[in-house]
Amino acid sequence: MTPQKRRLPVEIIRFKGRFSEVVARIVEAYRRWKPRKVTVENNGFQEAVLDLIRRDEPKIPLVGHCTGAEKADEQLGLPALAAAFDRGEWILPAGGIPHGGGCDCAYCVWVREMLLYPGGEHSDTIMAAWLAAMAAQDGRGHTWTAAHTQAFGEMVNALWAPSEFSMRNY
Repeated sequence: MTPQKRRLPVEIIRFKGRFSEVVARIVEAYRRWKPRKVTVENNGFQEAVLDLIRRDEPKIPLVGHCTGAEKADEQLGLPALAAAFDRGEWILPAGGIPHGGGCDCAYCVWVREMLLYPGGEHSDTIMAAWLAAMAAQDGRGHTWTAAHTQAFGEMVNALWAPSEFSMRNY
């Protein structure tokens, strides 16, 4: 969360991998960004991810979240996430919208999922954004510091140009 209370993802990680890779990516992201809380969905398979991280990396402030009907709630769920985008509460590093037909970068997948929800084939990326938004809302998420600003700026300069996204743009 920026000092202006806008959500700015510092990194979007999206991949398919084995169990050990999922755990390693979560641990790596924690070490890189040092958030005050790491929220992981704990439905089914994800509970084992939580258990392994808690066993091997007990200092990681890990919280499990069991998703259910609240994800469709107008005030709490994915519709509220879309409304937050429309209000300009999110800034996404993108490098221009769109990147081009068929782009499978994490940003473009996220945008496609938002545009197709609830009729799309997948919603993993927007579910991850929703969990991150919930973590930030309760005041125990990431605190933006000067070091984060510098690190994020370097990443943006190396990879993308910042752009803002609104569902109204489409």
